[in-house]
Amino acid sequence: MVRSTLSTIYSSFTSLKKNGCIIPVLYKDKKVAQLRLITSKVLENRQEIRLLSTWRKKYEHYFPTQFYVTDKKTRVWLEEMVLNKKDRLLFFVEDEKGESILGHMGLYRGSLSPLAFEIDNVARGDNMVHDGVMTYALLTLMQWALNKYHLEDLTLQTFADNTRAIALYKRCGFNTTKKIPVKKVKKGTIFQWVPVTGESQKYQRELCIMSHRHKANALRIALLANNFVGFEIARYLKKEGENIVFLGAHEKKRQKHTQEIIAEVEAPYVVFADKLHSKKTLTLLKKLKPDILIAAFWGYILKKDLIEIPEMGCINFHPGYLPYNRGMNPNVWPFIESTPAGVTIHFIDSGVDTGDIIAQRIIPITPFETAGTLEKKTWAEIVNVFKKTWPKIKSQKIRRKKQNEKLKTSHKAIDIGSLDFIDPQKKYSGQELIQRLRARSYSDHTYAFTRINGKKVYVNITLSPSPKTLRQ
Repeated sequence: MVRSTLSTIYSSFTSLKKNGCIIPVLYKDKKVAQLRLITSKVLENRQEIRLLSTWRKKYEHYFPTQFYVTDKKTRVWLEEMVLNKKDRLLFFVEDEKGESILGHMGLYRGSLSPLAFEIDNVARGDNMVHDGVMTYALLTLMQWALNKYHLEDLTLQTFADNTRAIALYKRCGFNTTKKIPVKKVKKGTIFQWVPVTGESQKYQRELCIMSHRHKANALRIALLANNFVGFEIARYLKKEGENIVFLGAHEKKRQKHTQEIIAEVEAPYVVFADKLHSKKTLTLLKKLKPDILIAAFWGYILKKDLIEIPEMGCINFHPGYLPYNRGMNPNVWPFIESTPAGVTIHFIDSGVDTGDIIAQRIIPITPFETAGTLEKKTWAEIVNVFKKTWPKIKSQKIRRKKQNEKLKTSHKAIDIGSLDFIDPQKKYSGQELIQRLRARSYSDHTYAFTRINGKKVYVNITLSPSPKTLRQ
């Protein structure tokens, strides 16, 4: 791939303005709109100039520069600030036949390191023929610019109180990188929103700076996340500058840390588990084209039609040392079956925790361990293993390891119920009883119980190296 330079891009812009350009906007392989580049011909089209003026007046509150709008001033602005600017393109968004103008959007101000352009002048008209046209149009413009000019990033600026625009940009994969306090000042006949300098200065609004990708080699990620681990993985991926284009969340009754995950990710699309395999969601994912899907403590089985979408595959976080303890409650069965405890990151296939291993680590069980303490250790350890392994996953330099089917053990959720009741009429060895209590004890609750005089009595175990130091 030949790296573009700003000079070659500006030369291309000049050629496009001279010759014109129409980009089809597709949805489900059907043309729903088109982008028509604004050229000098528009200067002689009073109707289109009037339309630009009308939208400028309607949305003037959301433009950083505001002036008294007339058709004459709009024509001057279009000629001097768009057509004569070497670093600017502006497109009309039209219906699929090019008969009706629905809005406009463009590109502006290139920069180097990374090679990037700003999404510019996005405005929606009043005569939308299909829901979502502006979203599809913006995604099309973004893809066109990224592919044609090999851009490393796209950025934009919008006011923080423009919630409708921010929602659109998030749907298209943008995230807020910073907010700039601004105030309104008058310069002659023009009003401008300018940055406020100094902490003591009062400001009236905030300008959001948004970025599509923070890193040139960022992956497009579909993240399915829940619980503490899901939140930590979401936070790590955002810190690394990855592009989370889709977020899957548990259904309400099973949610843990979900709101924190949603706030951290700022994904353009959030879909709950009950809709994950719907036709609409699968179509969306195919359009988003994630490079990889990451299931971080995701509590649902993924089906083949979803697994096959990401080019690099799907990976899962399992808090057990595979192939031992596949399935549910892998922090419990090491106490019962004397199997190794640990964590595994593996590829997802059609089975349950049966895919090729990417990375794993054994966690030694100390004499003072319970299912509760082991569970917390697996949470912390699997996050550490992922952080260490992610660069290799991303660069596709991992060595896949087949699971040894001769060593496999697996459990369903229902299996654990047989461990809870401690029958006072049954004889247990001391080791068996202690191991069962360890397997069902947590710091703030327990599952083990017995019956004394007909009453249900819950039993927890505390293990300590000293009678004076009790710890769970």
